[in-house]
Amino acid sequence: MSDFITATKATQAHYRTPGIMETVLRVSQANGRYRWANGDSKDWYWAGDKARKMDETNYKTLTNKHRTLYSTLSLFNDDIFNVKFSEFEGQKLQKSCQYVNGYTFGIDIDTVDTVNGHGVNIGEPEVRQAVEAAAQFVCDRLREYAPNSVYCLFSGGGIYVFPHHEVLKQLFDRLVSYGTEDYVVYIRTLTDALNIYTKKLSDEFFGLHPEYKDLVKIDQLNGAKRIFKTIFSIHKRHNFAVIPLDPENVKIDLEKATIPLKEEVVAEGKEWYVKFDDSVDFLREICSVLKESEVKIRKKYVVAGTNKTDFRITEVSHEFEKYPPCVRNILSMESCGAGATRALTFLATFLGQIEPDADRAYQIWIDIAQRWNAAAGETNVFQSHYRIMRCASCSTLNTIKGGFPHVDIKEIGACKPDLRCMQIRQSNPIYYTDNKMYVDKLRVDALRD
Repeated sequence: MSDFITATKATQAHYRTPGIMETVLRVSQANGRYRWANGDSKDWYWAGDKARKMDETNYKTLTNKHRTLYSTLSLFNDDIFNVKFSEFEGQKLQKSCQYVNGYTFGIDIDTVDTVNGHGVNIGEPEVRQAVEAAAQFVCDRLREYAPNSVYCLFSGGGIYVFPHHEVLKQLFDRLVSYGTEDYVVYIRTLTDALNIYTKKLSDEFFGLHPEYKDLVKIDQLNGAKRIFKTIFSIHKRHNFAVIPLDPENVKIDLEKATIPLKEEVVAEGKEWYVKFDDSVDFLREICSVLKESEVKIRKKYVVAGTNKTDFRITEVSHEFEKYPPCVRNILSMESCGAGATRALTFLATFLGQIEPDADRAYQIWIDIAQRWNAAAGETNVFQSHYRIMRCASCSTLNTIKGGFPHVDIKEIGACKPDLRCMQIRQSNPIYYTDNKMYVDKLRVDALRD
């Protein structure tokens, strides 16, 4: 996937426009901390399994190859970019959030997915009006607590809203004294609380404007390694760039966002994400959901961290190409109707045994849940099954309502066995992916015989 090239001469010229790289780099670092950079192939690691910091070298490397440029909401301690993740033991790998030293609360306001997996057309006036109305509501609510800290961008298909990371500074100042385990738990607590708070805003908005429910959605997408398109990134399908919007008067101008951008649009980037408030008003606003999340996360972290289950978990991460056909087919589906929740439940159990990095596992899972616009993406399906429930056998997956919870995926047509499937006597997606676990299983069975 790392060799997947989508850049063109036009996109390369855009990213070399004076002022664009400078703005991207400015908002991607603060006080020695950097955002983690990604291109549109979504390969997380570069040479040596190391993270990419969003600096000038990686900016040029990624935009020479990729059409779309992403970065994390998290600002990471510089130490993370020297870590060779392939050398981590499985349990340590999930603790990448121990390096998170700053965080930008991100709210993605997008068009509702249609049956083909894409959103309803932002070019339609009523759709654009719905997206603008949702963004304006969120901006106005956030500005009650951080009047100078709220920023928004046209994302190419919707709108991003960001309170400046400095509104969380005093929380991170307190975390400095925490031990590693508590620090990891609290970063998870923070992102979970921000998702709960986002849902609260979403419920308030649709309570006032039910007429927009079929046109716009407010996603809960915060996580330690969650990525959003950077300012001035080019959309993966449309000929639009991500450009600043006025949070006090949210209006999308499609002509203004069309590349090549005019000089005055690029100039707006110089003032974007500059000012912020230094009060604790926003922290007071989310205090109750932080407390609610901490109780939940501490309980789940103990289960996941100590693995009090009766099944094995792989020690290393595996790439997409190593997954069995059923999982690869599910991850490649643009949409899924009946059976979506069962497929997502199966995926969570599979990742629970085959992906030790909880952040990476959740990123894989939520990407597909959001793409399908599945109801499971708004519930605790992932948290209730990742490392909690054993991955079902192939026979169970192909038996309608075969087991509880129901995880059969027969009706969505995902199971298309290949030669390796046929070679594995203990038919289970886990053994397809992790050969060591499969060999160990055979040895145990031989001893029993």
